Amino acid sequence: MKEMIGNDTRKPIKIMFIVMVFVSSFILPFVFIIIIQDILFFSKSQWFFNAPFLSYALLIGGMMLLAILLSIDELIKSKRNDRDLKTGPWMIFLSVALSSLCFVLGIFHYYYFDDEGLHYNQVSSLQELDVQWNEIDEVIQVTTRENNMVVYKEHVFITKDGLQLTIPHNYDFMMNRKKIITLAENNGAEVSERFVEPSS
Repeated sequence: MKEMIGNDTRKPIKIMFIVMVFVSSFILPFVFIIIIQDILFFSKSQWFFNAPFLSYALLIGGMMLLAILLSIDELIKSKRNDRDLKTGPWMIFLSVALSSLCFVLGIFHYYYFDDEGLHYNQVSSLQELDVQWNEIDEVIQVTTRENNMVVYKEHVFITKDGLQLTIPHNYDFMMNRKKIITLAENNGAEVSERFVEPSS
């Protein structure tokens, strides 16, 4: 650490920033996701709105990546023989660009249900996919064993053109499950169950 700080008075501030980014990466992503997605995507017509775990993982990874790349940049600078020769800003640009990409992909990864159907934004796209109720061909209710009981694990929605969207069985889905399954069945979808052994 002392070697990285050297005689540059700006370095302690940068090191402190790196430490703060790394430590806060375990907390702030959960706050950012909730606030930003609520501002950008909230609608009163939604039954419920969820961000998959991958959304949070991308923001956590983006902040960690920023801290790691900035640390590498500082380490490279501290190892240079000629301290007066400035290191190019390419590492800083790279760290900001990659972490920003993770942030954007994480924020734009979500799903929600409303009267029209299922709306899903995949992590590989910034465009929302709208699946109407009458476009759902099959709903597979995946169950597993937990504490010697059979419980729902996730629900796989298969559209008539073969697209599969997997929705985890969380509290929000549980509270709306009956309405979702009923609407899918009323619009011609086949509803089935599939049991999978719990992963060891």
